[in-house]
Amino acid sequence: MECTGISHIAVCVRDMDKSLTFYRDILGMTISKDAIEDTSTGAMPNTYKHQRNTRRTVHIGYGGETFLVMTTHPGDKRSEEHTSELQSRTNLAC
Repeated sequence: MECTGISHIAVCVRDMDKSLTFYRDILGMTISKDAIEDTSTGAMPNTYKHQRNTRRTVHIGYGGETFLVMTTHPGDKRSEEHTSELQSRTNLAC
């Protein structure tokens, strides 16, 4: 099967405000979603190595199309162990 494009790229960031300053204010991307999500129910608890209760998710891109999905976990402790688990993902359109 031949891939025809990239749907979006997802990354976990340490500081959402600093990340938004770069992508929105410097690169000129626009936000299509900015929400706090409950990660303690459904399939979400299986997504992370450590227990997470919430995450902030921001979808950002050009022309209303989401290109980048950034997540952060407000209020969670930061440690080397947590830093090593940070995830990035690319979703391909195949």
